[in-house]
Amino acid sequence: MSETDEPEGIGLAALTKHPLIVILATAAGLAAGYWYFQQQKPVYKSSAAIMVTEAAKAIEVDGLPDANSTARRQENLVERIRGREFLIGVVRQKGLLSLPVFEDLTEAEAANKLIGRLTVRPRKQTDVIEMSYIGATPGETEAVLSAVVTGTEEDLTREDTTAAALMVEQITTAKDELLRDIEAAEKEYQDFVLESGLIRGAEGTVNPYAERQAAIESRRNQLVIDRAEAAGQLKGIREAIARGGTKEALTLLVEMEAQSGGNVKSIASIMADRLLPLEIEREILTQTEGLGIEHPDVRAVDSKIALTKARLQEMAGAESAGGTVDLIDAYVESLEQRIATIDSQIQNVGDLAKEEEKAAKDLVATEFREQQLRSRIENSKRLFDAVIGRLSEANLTSQMADTEFRLLNRPEAGVKTPLHRERYLALGGLAGLALGGLLGFMLEASDKRFRTAQQIERVAGAPVIGHIPKFRVTAGLDRRPPKGVSGAVVVSKHPSGEVAEAYRFVRTVLASGLSEGENVIQVTSANSGDGKSLLAANMGAAFAANGKRTVIVECDLRKPTMAKLFPFLKKHKDGLTSNLGRKNLPLEEVTYETGIPNLSIVPCGKKPANPAEVLSGMAFDAALSTLRDEYDVVVVDAPPLLAVADAAILAPKVDGQVFSLRLGKHARENLANSIALLRQNGGRLLGVVVNWANERAAGQYQYGKAGSYGYKANSKYYKAAKPTKKVAEELGI
Repeated sequence: MSETDEPEGIGLAALTKHPLIVILATAAGLAAGYWYFQQQKPVYKSSAAIMVTEAAKAIEVDGLPDANSTARRQENLVERIRGREFLIGVVRQKGLLSLPVFEDLTEAEAANKLIGRLTVRPRKQTDVIEMSYIGATPGETEAVLSAVVTGTEEDLTREDTTAAALMVEQITTAKDELLRDIEAAEKEYQDFVLESGLIRGAEGTVNPYAERQAAIESRRNQLVIDRAEAAGQLKGIREAIARGGTKEALTLLVEMEAQSGGNVKSIASIMADRLLPLEIEREILTQTEGLGIEHPDVRAVDSKIALTKARLQEMAGAESAGGTVDLIDAYVESLEQRIATIDSQIQNVGDLAKEEEKAAKDLVATEFREQQLRSRIENSKRLFDAVIGRLSEANLTSQMADTEFRLLNRPEAGVKTPLHRERYLALGGLAGLALGGLLGFMLEASDKRFRTAQQIERVAGAPVIGHIPKFRVTAGLDRRPPKGVSGAVVVSKHPSGEVAEAYRFVRTVLASGLSEGENVIQVTSANSGDGKSLLAANMGAAFAANGKRTVIVECDLRKPTMAKLFPFLKKHKDGLTSNLGRKNLPLEEVTYETGIPNLSIVPCGKKPANPAEVLSGMAFDAALSTLRDEYDVVVVDAPPLLAVADAAILAPKVDGQVFSLRLGKHARENLANSIALLRQNGGRLLGVVVNWANERAAGQYQYGKAGSYGYKANSKYYKAAKPTKKVAEELGI
């Protein structure tokens, strides 16, 4: 089913729209349930209760689930008793195949039958297990349930004889596996540490790069402190000089620095510091490299030595003469040299710290892996110690749990179980209700009628621009002015009514949808009787009431109905065909005033023998062009699209089409075929008007008896009756 054909609103409608089907199906289900109840044979039930406990507490192991708790032990025992293999053993060992109920069955088939009739469940928060069996005779139920109880006791006894050995074997196996895991983990850990680059310390492995980085950072911090001290001293001397301090004060400051172990040096010390590197350089040139004293490099070094000695002698002379300027200069120079040296050291230490930090980060993943391996070993050792500790504390020979079996209620002859008639009736009624709902749903799903305006819009590809409600044409409406106009033209006859308002709404939507220069509107439908002529007449009256000079052109030349809506036309024989045919009457002679202000009409006139040729001729095009120029709105009452080809011929000659839709079983198919035909011939659908529709808040179309339909509203906005049969026949709707 395509998207445009998808039915909507089917849910509860399947029940509400087909109540008889649902009621009959439910009644049939109740009857079937009662009949099935009557066919049931008597059922007998035998019951028993056993208690299964363990004499000693089970050994617990840390990290392992407690598989022997009361609830879990009961669950395991219940599953074992209901197990197919256990019941096959009961059938074989207890000779149940000799019972009439199991005759001609194999052991497996008898066990399957037992599973369906046997009930085993634990009693909450106790060690008691309750059993029951349902059969056809009292003796059968007692014999079968006794066999199951006896088989359970024997099976538990056999299990006890091997429990101790099995426990020892399981714990020993677990211990051996844990020991192997520990050895493998320790070997893996040792190999990893050897290849990782980590250093083994007293407290575990250490990242050597991280330790060196910490030491380097400590040294760098000390250098920063030293530089700050030297920079402070230099700043103090320079500020004192800038302030014009006395020589005596500056000398005293320098001497105090020297006495306190500061950076001030004597002239002799300065001479040694400056001359010693030069003399060493000269020895390298002359002795190591073998250069003569006349070599340019040697002579250059000799010149530096001479100049340095001369300068230092001057400084020494000034010092002996009590001068202070050179001493202060030397102190400042020494501070600057120290700061430069410290800066170089800080840079070198910082570079080294970055290298160590990068190497330390590279070992972080290795440290994590080492921690994981060490943790695995420790966990395995703890689990191993726990297992060994439990085994050493427990005396397996005396502490091994012996299962104690006690029969609380012995199986007896089965008691007749009453059948619940209400249950059969309820199941039958529910099945009937479901069947009725399914049938209703299938009927609704197969119904292709429209249920919502959105469905119409999806099929049409255009909006629904109006819903014309049901209404009744009375003699009183016919007698209202203007004369010669049927009461069905409610826009003129009863302008204050809800139906007239619906037509005016269609007019408003069309007026807003047409562009400037577009004024020719074709009104058509799928088949005759869909109310298109009534829609055209009231649309024309609505436009005229709005002050628009409007003309209705009756182009349904095969089955004209405008004379029924405008009875005064019966006395006029000439019409559109008189203008287009042999008479060739002027268009104004076949255009008649309706008595409704601003509304004129060009009736069909005499029916032609060739309507399609008349509408496709150039004469009709000329007449339509004249009307387009003389009137504000031209409403063309066209033939049905699916009946004849005339409407398709008109499609490209007008500015747009309004489709009159009457809801029914074939409305969806008719609308889809009509829209396809319009589009094939260049039509432009302006909108769809649903005729004889009432609207309700839920927005769903409703269908009643005898093919009636509606679109009802709780607000009672549209509330008009269906036209009488006589009037409907006259109007062709």
